[in-house]
Amino acid sequence: MALWGGQPLFTETLHVGRPNLLPKAEILAEITAAFDRLWLTNRGPCLQQFEAELCQRLNVPHCILVSNATLALMILLKALDLQGEVTFTRKSGLCRTEKSLKI
Repeated sequence: MALWGGQPLFTETLHVGRPNLLPKAEILAEITAAFDRLWLTNRGPCLQQFEAELCQRLNVPHCILVSNATLALMILLKALDLQGEVTFTRKSGLCRTEKSLKI
């Protein structure tokens, strides 16, 4: 890419959104280990290790990973000990909906 007729900043094309991956052998070794344990979900050792490393990196005592924002909001509402009905706006691309939770 070159700006205003100048020299290109990169020798090869830089694709936006290209993933930054570990070496293939490392990824396959982790996948193989998960399959060998027969434990892919629900507080498995990979999740626990990731949460522990994230806590250490962020210098926080606790970290909970969830699969979606609704679960995160539900945990937050329970932690704040709110009662009744809570309505929040959910945005996803061009869609916008209202969601109510009874807590």
